[in-house]
Amino acid sequence: MTMAGEALKEAREGEFAKGVGFGSLEATLLMETPSLRGAHRTDLWLRIFKAVMLIAPFAGLVAPLGNPGVPGSGGGMSSTMQSDGLDGGLLYGAVHWSFVLGAMGQGWTILDWWRLGRHKDGLWTAWSAVALVSSIIVLAWFPSLLSSEEYRTVAPFVVATAVLALVALVAMRMWSRPPSRYIADRLRMEDSVRAVPEEERRALLAERSQVAEVLLERDLITPAAADVAARLEPGQWWRLDDNAGPDHRIST
Repeated sequence: MTMAGEALKEAREGEFAKGVGFGSLEATLLMETPSLRGAHRTDLWLRIFKAVMLIAPFAGLVAPLGNPGVPGSGGGMSSTMQSDGLDGGLLYGAVHWSFVLGAMGQGWTILDWWRLGRHKDGLWTAWSAVALVSSIIVLAWFPSLLSSEEYRTVAPFVVATAVLALVALVAMRMWSRPPSRYIADRLRMEDSVRAVPEEERRALLAERSQVAEVLLERDLITPAAADVAARLEPGQWWRLDDNAGPDHRIST
């Protein structure tokens, strides 16, 4: 099924308990616009890789939990039955690579924050905080879990993760500027869509019109909202959603 088909299916079958997400529906269409497809897929994979890196420090922290031989891990028969934590060489490998990835993830966060315009992002801030706290706990707890040689090998990556996470938190807190990263991303998307060939633009408008007709038939939007949606340029449907904010939202 094409993305146009996916968007129509969502319009026909979606429950929309929190209201119609115009931006999400149009984004589904944009993912299969030929001249934008490659960039969308690359961006998706990069987001997945970055998510793994951001989660990694917390994964390293909880790696030993449940192991009966690890002091302070909540071990014992009941916890072992629920979750066998790592120990020995497996624990060392897991922690080592978790914080190698964690340091890379925090460095990537700082780079993206700066490169993309220093916009606010609550999710990035939250994961930097998790990385910092995880690093501090690991530095205090893991000397009792690893050999001295293993700990000396792991510690620099844990410290690097902590330092980079702290830098990211301070920078994003003190020097971020409006709008939010969500809105900044949508504005960049509008610029990308303006550059698509005219044939693709017409096809996108036709597909969008079909989606709006289905939503109108299901009484999920009003005729006035459908008229406003039809007048918007390709790439602008996100402006109909509440999270567009007062400076960018178009009222229906």
